[in-house]
Amino acid sequence: NYSGIVFPSYSMIRNNYIHHNDSGGYIGVFAHYSTVDSNELAYNGWEQKVAQSANVTFRNNFVHHNAGAGIWYDFDNTGAVVEGNRIEDNGWIGIFYEISADGIIRNNTIRRSGDAAGFFGTSKNTQIHNNTLENNFRGITYFVNCASVGGGLIGFDLANNSAHDNTIIVGTQSGALES
Repeated sequence: NYSGIVFPSYSMIRNNYIHHNDSGGYIGVFAHYSTVDSNELAYNGWEQKVAQSANVTFRNNFVHHNAGAGIWYDFDNTGAVVEGNRIEDNGWIGIFYEISADGIIRNNTIRRSGDAAGFFGTSKNTQIHNNTLENNFRGITYFVNCASVGGGLIGFDLANNSAHDNTIIVGTQSGALES
């Protein structure tokens, strides 16, 4: 398939094996109050993400060997909860929280991402805590795109974020960075 599952608001995506989709395993746009729980998302393409959604939860999933980001929130998301996931061997970023706000990323294990375990791009009021980040190219990365600040419905910014009580084990690959 092009995309494994495209979901609207108030969806429950549970106990699926979503794999080998050309674009990505999931797309949730305007997918408010949805939950992605206890799925295996594997070997999918680059474009799997949640956008313009409030209160979308990823819980207890096994997310591995995807071409791009494992779990990706992109553009005007608020109130995301990402917890209890095992995220391994994704080609780019483990969890990407991009130009969004008020996220909670906790109690995840993220291993061997091609880039950062957690990447927070021009996002605000977001907490990342009690995660185990092992052998990723980078641990936690914060990035601000100055041209985006103030944009979107939520007023994009890189502000009021908190990273604490994470276990970060840096790999031995050349150029690896802790955070």
